[in-house]
Amino acid sequence: MKKGFGIFLILLFSYQVALSQTLYTANNNPGANTGVNVFVGSSALQDAFTASSAGDIIFLVPSSISYGNLSITHGITLFGVGIRPDKDLGAKSLIGQFNVDANNVRLSGLVAQNGGTSIEIRVGWNSPGGNIDGLTIENCRLRRILMEGTPDATASNVLIRNNVITGTGSLATHILLNTTSNAIITNNVFTEGNIGSSGMIRALNASFTYNLFADVQNEVPFDNVINCIFDHNIFYGVRVDIPVNSTGNTWTDNLSFGNSSDASNIFNTTTNGNTGSGNLESVSSSFDPLFANFPLTQFWDDSFDFSLQAGSPALNVNGEDIGPSGGATPFDFEGNLLPLIQSVTIPSVIPVGTDLPVTIRAKGN
Repeated sequence: MKKGFGIFLILLFSYQVALSQTLYTANNNPGANTGVNVFVGSSALQDAFTASSAGDIIFLVPSSISYGNLSITHGITLFGVGIRPDKDLGAKSLIGQFNVDANNVRLSGLVAQNGGTSIEIRVGWNSPGGNIDGLTIENCRLRRILMEGTPDATASNVLIRNNVITGTGSLATHILLNTTSNAIITNNVFTEGNIGSSGMIRALNASFTYNLFADVQNEVPFDNVINCIFDHNIFYGVRVDIPVNSTGNTWTDNLSFGNSSDASNIFNTTTNGNTGSGNLESVSSSFDPLFANFPLTQFWDDSFDFSLQAGSPALNVNGEDIGPSGGATPFDFEGNLLPLIQSVTIPSVIPVGTDLPVTIRAKGN
């Protein structure tokens, strides 16, 4: 077992006891040791899931090797170490494609392998016309989230929060929610390099609040967005004037900036049942959101910082910031919900007969 990992498990054990759930650990790092409810090797995640029951927790130890794909067929919580964890070891909890066909699923702190696919919601893929009730995806960096089924599946009580969702080309559709009830998409960052005609977002009866939508190609981010609420979002370099096949949406207190003409920055709030008020929309530099470090680019970089600088027009709009820093759950760049060992310092030479001095730097949430 690697130094510091055992201490991490002790901290995580207290979390497990409080929830009265069984904790399983997947560790695919070379040389990792197995143990009680600890699964190692290339099939570590699949083995942990197979051993688990509905309501249990699986922790994915950070690794430079992807844990691969997983079909989720019973309710489970999967925890990784976040989007950009603050620790000496730079590894993250890498994953491939997840298919979700179960209620009460929570996915947190996972990162799609570079060049890999995504977490995909395929409700009804194995049972057409089915329904997911209770789905949380948070603190992840992904390429897209999809819901597919024939006939159309449904979903209720969906929370998509504090994620970086980025994709290009044929993987450009970031969120596709066919039929939903109580779907909240909040404090996320969506970046796009080449949307094409598919759009960045498709949704029905969903609430989009405090998000950032950015596109280097200045294209339309919506396709079949119906009866949704858009409140306190930043649209940066995207066209908001002609949402494709989008009706009955409400647009309030959003900011649009970055297109070459005023017309492309003006929200459609007068046709197809769309309404809105209080939006900041102009090509004028006075509406530049003034991000700390967030250029319009096709590719994501962990050094990006979309915090708002002093003087940003997105600060304190009707009592709240517009964009990911606003609302009750401002964006957390680390995206880690668990106690985290940040570093373990052990002397290289220890005299015989002396105590072992160990310095541990950790943080809890």
